[in-house]
Order: sequence, then C-alpha cells, then structure tokens
Amino acid sequence: MNVHRKSKSMFISSGNHLVSMGSFLLGFLMPLDKLPSPRFPPGFTKEDFEFSKLYKCVQEEGCKAMQILFRTIYSQPVMNTEDGKMAFMKYLNENCKKSKRYIKDKYKRYGLLASDLMEEDFDISFGYIIIEEVCGVDEERKFISEELWKEAEWLKIYRNKIAHIYGFMNGDLDSSLDSLCGHLKNIYELLENEFSISCTSEIDCMETYIEKTKLFEIRQDDMESYIQDVKKFKADNIVHMTIEGRKEIYRKCSKGIYLLDTYLESLNPCTFLLYDKTKNLNLSANFVIPKVLKNKTSFELKDLFTALDNKGKEDPKVIYMKGKSNSGKTSLCKFLLHSWATNKESVIRRTDFDIAIYINVFSLKSNSLELAFRSEILPKTTNNFQDKDIIPTLQDLNILFLIDAFELRNNRTNPIIEEIFSKFGEQSARSRIFLTATPDDTDAVVQFAKDNRLPYLSLELEGFDETQIKELSQNVLKTFQLENIDENSCLFEAHLNSLTIEAQYLKLPGFIILILILWIEDKETLASPRSLTSLYQNIFKLCQESYKVHLKTFVDLDIEMKTAIKIFHVVGKSFLSSLKHDTFISSQEISKGIEAICPMKGNEQKIVCKIFDTDNEDGFLINKTQMQYLAASYLFSRVNESDVEEMLQYYDDVDIHNFSSIIIFFAGIANIKGQFDSPLASDTFKIIENQLYITGEDFEFWWTLVSECPNVDSNGYDFDICSRVADVLVKEWHLKEDNAVKAIKLLQFSPLMPNKIRINIPLGTDPSSIPGLTKAFEDLKHTFQLHESKDSFKIEAHFYEQFEEKSLSYSDQILLSITNLYPQAQLTSFTGHLGEDATVYIKLGKCYKLESLNVRITSMESFKSLICLCLYKFKGLKKVHICLDIPTKCDYSSLPHFPRRYRKLSLTFPNVTNIDDLAWLEACVDKITNSNGCQELHGGIGFQIPKGLLQKMGIKE
Repeated sequence: MNVHRKSKSMFISSGNHLVSMGSFLLGFLMPLDKLPSPRFPPGFTKEDFEFSKLYKCVQEEGCKAMQILFRTIYSQPVMNTEDGKMAFMKYLNENCKKSKRYIKDKYKRYGLLASDLMEEDFDISFGYIIIEEVCGVDEERKFISEELWKEAEWLKIYRNKIAHIYGFMNGDLDSSLDSLCGHLKNIYELLENEFSISCTSEIDCMETYIEKTKLFEIRQDDMESYIQDVKKFKADNIVHMTIEGRKEIYRKCSKGIYLLDTYLESLNPCTFLLYDKTKNLNLSANFVIPKVLKNKTSFELKDLFTALDNKGKEDPKVIYMKGKSNSGKTSLCKFLLHSWATNKESVIRRTDFDIAIYINVFSLKSNSLELAFRSEILPKTTNNFQDKDIIPTLQDLNILFLIDAFELRNNRTNPIIEEIFSKFGEQSARSRIFLTATPDDTDAVVQFAKDNRLPYLSLELEGFDETQIKELSQNVLKTFQLENIDENSCLFEAHLNSLTIEAQYLKLPGFIILILILWIEDKETLASPRSLTSLYQNIFKLCQESYKVHLKTFVDLDIEMKTAIKIFHVVGKSFLSSLKHDTFISSQEISKGIEAICPMKGNEQKIVCKIFDTDNEDGFLINKTQMQYLAASYLFSRVNESDVEEMLQYYDDVDIHNFSSIIIFFAGIANIKGQFDSPLASDTFKIIENQLYITGEDFEFWWTLVSECPNVDSNGYDFDICSRVADVLVKEWHLKEDNAVKAIKLLQFSPLMPNKIRINIPLGTDPSSIPGLTKAFEDLKHTFQLHESKDSFKIEAHFYEQFEEKSLSYSDQILLSITNLYPQAQLTSFTGHLGEDATVYIKLGKCYKLESLNVRITSMESFKSLICLCLYKFKGLKKVHICLDIPTKCDYSSLPHFPRRYRKLSLTFPNVTNIDDLAWLEACVDKITNSNGCQELHGGIGFQIPKGLLQKMGIKE
C-alpha cells in the first residue's frame, strides 16, 4: 500500500532526541543454532535482553502500524490534505482553524509539524496525538470505528506501559510478544475493512519479524557496539523517567520529601513531639482505613480510581478529598503512595500509574513545576534532562499526583498547582490529580478544575466510628509496647467518651492519637482537655518538655521551661509572618529568633534548630491548626507588652480564614490564663467585627469561639463571652445543614433568645444524617428545663428531602425534639414526612401556633390523626398542603374530611399517574373536602390532571 515505507531512525516525542535502535537486535542478534556459549555485556542480564526484544518490537512494528494508521486517514480525499502531502501545521491552521497559541502550546515539543508526515517517521505517542487531532475525541470522533480507536489507544498506552515490565519480565516474553502481534494484526485488519485497502504484506512482515525476534540471541563478536546500543536504549527519556523516577521515589530524595522507610512511613501527628514512642508510629502497623463519604453517603476507598465524576458521566481527572485538620488527609496520601510503591494494597497498584508523586504544598520551595521536579521532586532523575524536556516527557506518562495540604498554598505555590492542572489535565490523557483540602478551601479546588475544564470527584473524610477508634488505639498501644492492650484500649475509649471537648474532634484520628499520647503520660491532667485550645496547650507542653530533654541529652544544653516556650513562640511568629507576606515559613528566620533567645556555640545550633528546619530531611510537618495555635500563643505572649488592638491590626491583611482561627485560639488561651477580661475581650471583639468582618449570622464561628472558652471551675462556657456573642447575633436565624447544629448549641448557652429561627434543609440532605442535630435539640430542651425563661421564639422547620420521600427516614424523631421545646420554641411552619402511624397528635400536639403545614402522609391512620388536630387545636392554621401517598383504588369512603374553614387546602396524590385513576381521585377529593373543593390539586410527577375535571371540582388550574 502506498502509505507504507521503510522505517528510518525513530524520533521520540521530544523531536530532537534520537533513539537509534536500527542496528539493535537486527545487527547484533543471530539465530540460536549459530551461537557460541551465551555471554552478556557487563551489567546486562538475560532479563534485560528479553525486555530489549519487547521494547524493539514495540518501537519498530508498533510505530510502523501507528504511522500507517495515520497516513491512511490523513490521505483520504475527505481530509482535503492534498493526498496527505499537506504539512500538519498548515492543516491545523487552515483546515481546523486552530490558533497559533493552540498549536504552540500543544505541539511545541514536536519538531515534525512542518514535515511531510507521509515520508517522515514519528513515534507512537506523536502518532496517537495527531490521530486524535484529526479524528476528534469521545462522542465527536469520526473517520474510524470505536474498535479501531481502542486498538490505537491500547498501542499508545502499551508503549508507555512497557517501562512497568522492566525488571519484572519473569520469563514472560513470548506471551507479551504474542499479545503485541495480536493487537497490531487487529489494526491492519480493521484498516482493511474500513478503508478497503490491503495490508497483507504488512501483516506478514510484522508476524515474521516478531517470530524471528523470539529466536534471536546476542552476537558474541561485537560486544562493544552492543553495549553502546544498550546505553541508547536506556537513554530514552520516557524509559529513563519511569525507571529512574521510581527508584528515586523508593529511596531517600535529597530534600527528604520521599522516604518510604521514615518520613512517609511516619504517622506522628506532630513532628515537634520528640517522644521516643512516636518513632515507631508508622503507616504499616497503625494505619486504619478511613470512612469516606460521597454526597453524604458511604464510599468505598477501593473505588477511588474507578468511580465516575460528580456528574456520573466520565472518569474524573481531579479527585479531591476534603477533611478537617487531623482527619487523616496526609496519612491517606502517604497510604496511597505506599500502596503504589509496595504494590500490596487493593486501592492502587503499581501498574495503575507509571509514577506516583507526593507533593506536600507546605514543603514546596520552587516557583515553577519544572524547577520543582529538578530541585525537589525528582532531582536525580531529571539531572541529565534538558529543561525543555522534563514536562513533555512527564506528559507522555501516566502520573498520579498526590497533592497534600492544598490549604497551605500561597502566591509562590499557586502557579505550580495551576501548572499541574493545566499540563496534566487535558494534555495528559491518563494522569490523575488527587488532592486534599480543608472544607474552607474546596471551592478553590473546584475553581481550579473548572478553569481547566477537568471533570472532578469530590469526597469527604468522615470521623472514625467506635470500631475504627478501637482499632487505632490498639495499634498505637501495641506500637508503644504497652501491656494489657485490650484492657488499656477499653479504658482509653471510656476516657475519650467522658471528655467534654467538642465531639467532632474526638472522631478525628490525629486528635485521637494526640489524646492517647497524653493519656499514657498523665491520665488525670494532660489527657482531659475541655477545648481544642487546652488540647494543644497540653500537647505543646509535652513537646517543650521533650525538647528540653532532647537538648540536654545531645548537646548538654540545660534550658528553662520558659525558654523552651519562647523558642516555640518563634515558630508561631514565623508562621504569622509567612501569612502576612504570603511566603513560606523561613528556617533562617526561625534560627535567628532562637539564637536571640538562646545563644549557642559550635554544633549546638544545628541540634537546637533541627526540628524547626523546614528543609529537615526527616520532615518538618505540623498541620494548619497546630501552626494557628502557635501563632495565637505568640500573640498572647505579647499582650502585656503591646497595645492589643494595634498588635492585631498589624496582621489585618492576613488571610481571613487563617486569622479567624488564630483569634479563636487567642481567646481560648486568654480564657485558660484567666485574662480574658473586659478590655482584652473588647479589643478582640473589635478585631473580629471590624477586620475579620465576621457577621452575626456566622454561627459556626461564634460557636467555635464560645466552645474554646469553657468555665474554668465548672461546666458550661464563660458567661461574659456568651453575653458578648449574644449581643452580636442577629434576631432572625436562617439555618442550613452546615450550621444548624452549631447554632442550636450556641442557643443553649446564649442569655438572649432570637425572635425567629428558620431551619431549611434542602433536597439532597436527609436531616437524620446530619450528625448531632437531634441531640442538639434534646440538649437545648434540657437547658430550658434547668433555666426557666419566659422568653420564647418562633421556629420553622423544612425538611424537603423527607417530604419528597427521597430519604428513607421520616421526620418523626427530629420533629418531636423540636416540638418538645414548647413553650420556649413555638413551631409555626413545618415541611416533612409524618410517617404512617396514628401518633401525629403526639408529634404535632404542642404546635398551637402552627400557621403553615406541608406534609407527606402514607396511611389512613396518620391522616385521620392529622384531621383531629386540625379540628381541635390548629385554630391558626392558614395554609395546608398534604401529599397523600396512598395506593389508588383503596377505599376512599374511610377518608376523613377537612374542616370547612381551611380554604387554602392543597392536595397531591403522587400515585395518580393515568386517566384510569381519575374517577377514584375525584371521589377522594369530594370526600376529603366535603364537596367544597380545594385550592390546588396535583397528581403524580409528569401527569397533568385534565382541565375539565379541575373545573368540575371548582379548582383553579
């Protein structure tokens, strides 16, 4: 056929890097029966040689097939390419109307755009990209069948995948070559069928070449030339990046980012804790598979890389896992990398990705992705690469980026993240980006994905349940080599359940480990925090004590506790400075600060400053909330030295999310110290309102502030703080799924009542799945009983997921917890599902002020119970909508009728779906309304009740 020609030297994707394999195998191989005793080049094994055979066949016959496929398509008359002679750049510009920028961005690394592609050879990767350009992608694909496209895609993937096989051939050469031969034959036969051409000679040549290759062995008379060819083979950028990159990831990297036997194995929740027992706190022995949610429903971690995106349409390029600090995000990233590297876990295998790259945003020092790979991520692997070849080579691979601590990005690291999204999104077909972020930062992740038109999957780390807490505590206790593991584990769980700290923290693995460490050290004092602030205070007290011992042991430096505290304040100050100037924490700045506090000599400085060195090979890593606490601790240390308002105003350009958390810790520390007096509190509240712009509707912030200020000598929270917060809050509260629980908790300790509370839980959220919502109402009732008050407020509750019956739960339990708040809370409007029993009078019996009712009912009994309430108690009810979810054709004669006074009655019969149900429907409406009609009448979804019937019953359309 006219598109087939002799193969020249093969160019790889970089366009100028020649892989001259022409003489390899063919020139230095000969049949087995003419060989002397076998001998291999130095450092080259039989396994290396067999792999070389496979590599050569893919390069020679695979490239030839890809070239013939492209040339056949490109030379078709419909392509208008002058029988394929048109330069591809001209085709892109004139035929496809592609911009110069598009052509430059996508093809700048190839040197073939001006060449005659009917004559010039090119490699598999380039061939696949230009075929994709010509034929389109996904549903827009044209010119070739889906089957032929899949074969081309297989060949492209296999070209990259053979690097996976290197070192793991296990004598499986023949089956690998047979598989290659079968796929190449499919390509040729499909070309014959779809374009009416003959590829018989190509098939014969390919099969003969592969069969002969199986029988070839090394020639023994020209070893030096063969060794040189081997070196050229290993110099292939893609092969080098894959093989050497993996080796570098497996071993210690120059910056200590990858160290599978220490840093990446460590589960130490605070690297400042120089605690002997944490040295063995490793991933292999202690990691517990976390609970993951997708749209608030359980998600199996094993499906992480097979699930579809949020729209359920395609494979997501971006998978982001949101979770609070200490929820296990970093541990999960380490687990995924460890699973890939060891090839032992079911979540991810080594063959799924060419390379998996862990990037902790906090540790990045570069300002571009190319520089990050060269100096931080894979410095040894990229040492022999030209700068311009690094990213293009990586784009030809199937890479998994594990980007951790997205919330700690700044102006310098943002461009690196943007490059990953832009260059490994659409331009790198099979790469994935897995990213962790706190809930406050998920919008930014989504925006990155949308800006680059990448499908994404959003997941969430949920706190541990009792089983997971037990497993984690037992693992840690075993690691710490304590005796009586089961007994101590039970005692610790009982201790954990007795704590008054916010329940959400007690489910997060990072906090569980911290509290367990404190419990081991001091079961009575250190391990009984009442707030997150006091937990960190205890942890850093232990850090400072262990730091003192460390210095005494290694440099015979005896420092006082107050000096150790000041040294940790230096870290807090550095973090504040990095936030203010949007830079990294500076090791040099920390070192100078420590030197000013604790003069040192000789080698002392290296030991003293090591754990605070951000370039420390053992990993400087504390999470965001720990740094926020240290920053707050530093600020509080200056309370007696500076004007507080002026001091805090100095940081008014710091990111609001960060600074608001710092201010909360600041208030918590002041409360513990007993110094949150009127002047300090006044200054703090001015900062909150005037600089942080926290409004009276931010219930989450205000509750977090209150919860960090418990009474020192009794239960509950500081009354002065609660009073100040109550003065700030709005009079009408609008609550949603994300703030309802904290707002109700806030109400429990507020000396002032709101005028009205409206709870609106939309479709997509089952209120029964909101952790702590029902309990928050029950606790509020208990508070009302203890502190009688004549104040009252109106409350509206709308649970649309339950009303639409998209949830399996009824509104019974949560409704009862609301109505039990009477007389302090008076329900005026309700939307939900009343269930199917006859206890409606219990659920709604105290709703004397009810004005609007929008309910689904599924039985005659509950309907009758509701009618009784309407007759005798709901005197002020103005608007009623009932969705009567009962079977059609049931006995309508037993239906009760509504009191005549309800003029604004609307009825929905969701099971009425066809005209055969209309006679029954009319009889039901007449019975219920006593032939008085109703304001609105609806059938099932998609079914329109005829206008004539509506008019007959006196109902408006």
